[in-house]
Amino acid sequence: QTRTWMKQVREVAFDVEDCMDRFCHHLSKHHGDRQGLLEYLNRMFNMVRTLSVRHKVATDIQGLKSRAQKVSDRKQRYTYTLHEAGRSRKGLDSPYSHPDNLERWLPAIRGDGSGLVGMGNMTDAVVELLNNEQRQAAAGHRVLSIVGFGGLGKTTLATTVYNTPKLGGIQCRAFVPVSQTYDVRSLLESMLKQLSASAEKDKNDDPLKNIKDWNKRQLSDNIKKQLDGKRYLIVLDDVWRAAAWDQLNVAIPRDNNKGSIIITTRSHEVAKNCCTSPNDPVYEMKRLQEGDSEKLFFKTVFESGKCPADLLNVSKDILARCNGLPLAIVSIGRMLARRQNQTSEDEAGPSQRLPPST
Repeated sequence: QTRTWMKQVREVAFDVEDCMDRFCHHLSKHHGDRQGLLEYLNRMFNMVRTLSVRHKVATDIQGLKSRAQKVSDRKQRYTYTLHEAGRSRKGLDSPYSHPDNLERWLPAIRGDGSGLVGMGNMTDAVVELLNNEQRQAAAGHRVLSIVGFGGLGKTTLATTVYNTPKLGGIQCRAFVPVSQTYDVRSLLESMLKQLSASAEKDKNDDPLKNIKDWNKRQLSDNIKKQLDGKRYLIVLDDVWRAAAWDQLNVAIPRDNNKGSIIITTRSHEVAKNCCTSPNDPVYEMKRLQEGDSEKLFFKTVFESGKCPADLLNVSKDILARCNGLPLAIVSIGRMLARRQNQTSEDEAGPSQRLPPST
């Protein structure tokens, strides 16, 4: 039953992704910042040209919504839960296995960082840098770059700092994933929506009305209005090129020294180019210490957070290969936690032994 239900959900998800791809390919093109008669005629032409595609996408969306609802209803009809499925498996009461626990596997959703391993000191260090970095001249926002290669936990650290109550007095904030390929207008729109979410709104006057029709200059001007005179926190996650920072920085007022910006990137060169002052710090991520690596791995694999004695040696071999990389530790740990767990005696045999290190 578990596999049948998961397969149905997966098939719907794949079909939704295909529908989104068709929409993006045919209908999501933004026609730039042009205005006037030419822009109007261009829009009308594209509306007529894509009429059949729009009808097909709309029909597909209705069908997908219906299928998703049926899958959900079917789950409720048979009163099926993942927790009950886990109890039907052999060895649930064993210390080696446990039911799925979203909060345990995604501790960052708590927002306070209490469930994260090895992030406490890093979070305190970044918060201290943001709180203590007071410039001699009130000449603009502060920029802090978090640098490290993929899988070290840059996004997790930035998310924890973003949600921590230790940064008091933040009046508005935004978390904007940039990534390797990006659309500047979409990023500006996302930033403005998040910054406006905390502002007082008049029900009769929506400041973001027709935001889909705004060009980049209009979005930038409204972002500056939202940030003017306020203490804000903006996270630009996974910045690959300095050009992305240059394109987004124009929307951030430079005469407001109350604001802080956190940038996560893999490149030291990008981090240096994003600094607006010699005083802007660069925080370099480090691998987890041996103790934190063990704690993270055991917490991911075993519900109790403790490793049974008969699995201690093989766990240390796995951790040695992960080399303090949080993403590798969590990925392997989750894979092992989802297996039909057995003791090392049950699995004894040359085929189960780890291959020699290379």
